[in-house]
Amino acid sequence: MDPKEAFNQLLNEFPFDNYIECEFLSNAYKTIMDTVCENLPINSKILDFGCGPCDKTALLQKLGYDCFGYDDLQDDWHKIK
Repeated sequence: MDPKEAFNQLLNEFPFDNYIECEFLSNAYKTIMDTVCENLPINSKILDFGCGPCDKTALLQKLGYDCFGYDDLQDDWHKIK
């Protein structure tokens, strides 16, 4: 999938409003996508340790990676109702 299309899908599907910054070309999402795509072949397994709400994990999965996430859910934002 095209990276911009993957990012737009993530924006539409992500359940936490205002969590993801919308400026595609100038944020961490692009940096992470570029780094992973340059260094790992599609279908590589990725463990996102400390993944939070799995936003970046979900994005990489949309790009064709086999992703798994782990987080202890102890950050303050996890406790917001």
